[in-house]
Amino acid sequence: MGLISFHGLYPSVLDSFLSRSITGDGKKFVFFTGKEQAFVREVVDIIIPKTTTKSASEVGVHFFLDQVFATCLTDYQKAVIK
Repeated sequence: MGLISFHGLYPSVLDSFLSRSITGDGKKFVFFTGKEQAFVREVVDIIIPKTTTKSASEVGVHFFLDQVFATCLTDYQKAVIK
């Protein structure tokens, strides 16, 4: 059931994310707090660092994860992520 609801919500999250500026201007975190935001940004940049292409945080992966986690996860899953 969780997979069905996740897939049902995911397109709206993706659409919302893509309709905003990729630079992060005007984006606000919904799921992560201050210290968590910095940690998530560091982790995504470790996974996808800047090379000849942009890093993960430069393209807004940390904002995307925040939106997905806030919108698509159950309360239990959110607690596990935190």
